[in-house]
Amino acid sequence: MARKKLRSAAVIHLGSENITMQLMEYTGLDDIRIITELRSRVRLGEETFQTRKISFGTMLQIVEILKGYRQVMREYGIKSYILQATTAVREAENRQYFLDQVLVKTGFQIEVVNMSREIYTKMASLLRTLETHGNMPLPREGVLLADISSGGLGLTYVKDREVKFQQNLHVGLVRLKEQFTRNERSSIHFEQALKEYLQDRIGVVAEELADETIGMLVLTGTESQVLLDLFGKERDRKENISFSAGEVEEFYHRIHRLKESQLEKLFRLNPEETEVALPAVTLCQLLMEMSRAEKIQMPVDRFVDGMKILYIARQLDRKFLEEMLDIQMSLVRSIGNRFHYDAPHAAWVETMSCRLFDALAPSQGLDEEDKILLRAAAYLHNIGKYASMRTYDRYNYYLIDSADLLGFSEEQCHTIAQISYLYTLERPELNGSEPKDFGSGIPPLVAKLAGILRLADSLDISGRQKIRDCKVAIRGNELRVRAKSRENLSLEEWIFSKRSGFFEEVFGLRPVLEKAEEK
Repeated sequence: MARKKLRSAAVIHLGSENITMQLMEYTGLDDIRIITELRSRVRLGEETFQTRKISFGTMLQIVEILKGYRQVMREYGIKSYILQATTAVREAENRQYFLDQVLVKTGFQIEVVNMSREIYTKMASLLRTLETHGNMPLPREGVLLADISSGGLGLTYVKDREVKFQQNLHVGLVRLKEQFTRNERSSIHFEQALKEYLQDRIGVVAEELADETIGMLVLTGTESQVLLDLFGKERDRKENISFSAGEVEEFYHRIHRLKESQLEKLFRLNPEETEVALPAVTLCQLLMEMSRAEKIQMPVDRFVDGMKILYIARQLDRKFLEEMLDIQMSLVRSIGNRFHYDAPHAAWVETMSCRLFDALAPSQGLDEEDKILLRAAAYLHNIGKYASMRTYDRYNYYLIDSADLLGFSEEQCHTIAQISYLYTLERPELNGSEPKDFGSGIPPLVAKLAGILRLADSLDISGRQKIRDCKVAIRGNELRVRAKSRENLSLEEWIFSKRSGFFEEVFGLRPVLEKAEEK
């Protein structure tokens, strides 16, 4: 058996409070060795949440840190890297200028990820940990994953390895601190005001999960680590730490009326930790009350760990990526359920869309990432009908564009929304009334995927899944769809013919539908 090739790479996370770099060697997900890990403190989140910008001084500080990391990479002979930034950079109004200056001064290209992709990345590490170590067994009931960062709170409800609900809220710990002045935090009324403020922010999630049985609350995120200091646990830990609901409640009632000066002295916290200590404990207690979970777990997995897992998996482990894709699509289906979509029809259209895509992809420059966008659009292509049958094209667009789609970037969500919008139109021609992000025309990728979705939907326009099987093939300048059915397909044939014009224009192929009698 041939020996696997040893590879190396740097994984760098530009977070709100730290810049972390791991240098690793690997032959696959089962064989990863961390050569070294570096972490540099940078108070980026507090500045961005206050001013909405990254200052010149902070930019220079980050540049110097990254230059140092680049030198360490050279010393180890490592050239490949992935560098991702999260909340603080994401929300900076001068983000583009900052990214450009970092590239010019260091040569590093930074990828800015939205919160949905941030949660997805951390979930990848959690899933891998569960599969390989099993030291954090999941209960048979549902699990609520709560990711607490400096700028946001991501809440994800998982049951039977499917994501049933996901919501991202702007209530991170540093952001919470910025909501109240120092004098307000010193007031005897601060604890009650803070609790009511948080209850209001997470109230919609509490309503959504009211009828669910949640066996465990899993806390992730760098900012949640301040709880370890408060509970007297070692910060540089190797194993997951757990608490019972009773322990959390008892601790909350013990400290919730203490002032910051008292917390700092009692728990020997540094000033930064002191300012977020009470918000952290209050939020933890409210999450326990909301979920009614009996146990809370704090795993060792971090964002940089998820970055590492996905970076390697994209090169070497298709099976793991398929598992993550199944998790992504489970949330997409859950969103469809929320808007009372026709699940059998959506599933049929998704399957047929993939079959058409597979036939077209080799000659049309389409790849697997494009297929994932098409699959999501197929599941969600008619959710707007729940709001309005008359104008559901626009409702389709805005519901998808504003949704938290796990693992999808903002740009990808725009693309899925655009596909769903074009699918609904009788003739997909822009006339000035469409959503503004179409700009001056329909992007070629959106047109291609919308063209595929329109044909797939036309083959089940009745919603009865009359076609039991079909074969798709390109013959010269024709895309031939041979459908097997025992039923009358007149409606499907008519709609297929009406929608063929747009497809022909986009792909340069004439769609032809043939019926084969099913024996």
